[in-house]
This record gives sequence, structure tokens and C-alpha cells, in this order.
Amino acid sequence: MSYVGEKVQSIAFSEAEKKRLSEALRTPNSLQEQVFREKATGISDPRFWRSEQKRFLVTGFRDGNVKAREFVLKRAIEAIRREPDPWRVPIWGIYRQCVYRYMTEDLVALNQLLLREVFEDSNGTLSEQIVRCVKKALPIYSVAPEDATQLYELWGLNLTPSQHFSLTPSGNLN
Repeated sequence: MSYVGEKVQSIAFSEAEKKRLSEALRTPNSLQEQVFREKATGISDPRFWRSEQKRFLVTGFRDGNVKAREFVLKRAIEAIRREPDPWRVPIWGIYRQCVYRYMTEDLVALNQLLLREVFEDSNGTLSEQIVRCVKKALPIYSVAPEDATQLYELWGLNLTPSQHFSLTPSGNLN
């Protein structure tokens, strides 16, 4: 038995989703950029920061020092804005952690759904199956449809434009 949240976390971001998310990260005040800026420095795992400090060449600080976190974040954002192919900037470990923190701290009802709802195998891709499970469980956990839509906006769910994450009363994937 697995839960919807475990399936969401298992998704590897496709190149297309990295492109979509990196373009949003380049946009000041987009949801993705706000979550990245606001949640990154709150990640408190020194081993995580050790690798990110090495990746973004931040030296002279203990692993996870607050100033080091700020420098990593600054360099990551600069790299995203500077690169012609921003999806190639190695920010996805930080980004995933930021979204995880946002879900747990700010979208509590959605987080409870992801943690408690049992994943039901069905037809379609893993992303399509996740969307169906989330839609079905929205009323049980009193999740606002806007909050569930943020899951798609923030996470690399690999949906094609014709399968965008819309929350219709019928519960069908639209």
C-alpha cells in the first residue's frame, strides 16, 4: 500500500516540466519564485546544504549556515535568470524541498490528503492517476480546489496541455 504523497514525490521532473517551472522561477513574484525564495532558507538539513554549497561554490561557512543558505539561494536565482536554458541549472533538489515545505506549512489540508489518502492504481500515466486520486479526495479533506491546483503549478506532474489540472465537479481529468 502506498499513499498519494509518496507517488507525487517519486515523480522525476521531465525536461518539459523543468522548462515550465524554470520559466515560472524566472518570473518575479510568480508562485514558484515566491515559494523558492521564502522556503529555501528554512531547510535545516546540514547534509543537504553541504552538497548545495558545493554545487553553487559557496565556501567559508559551516554546512547550512544561514548566510551560506542565502548565498546559495542568491546564486541559484542568478543562474536561473542568466542561463539561456534555465531548466539545466541544478536547482531541482532545493526546489523540491521548498515545495515540500510549502505544502506542509501552508497547504495543511492538501498535505493531509497527500499523507493519508491511499493511492489507487488506474489507467493512464502516474501523473494522471495522482490527479484522479487528489480530485476524488478533495471533499473528504476539505481541500480548496485552488490549493490542489497549486500542486500542479508547483510540482512537475508531467501532464500534457490537454490534460491540465482542472478541477471539475465531475471529477474527470480535463
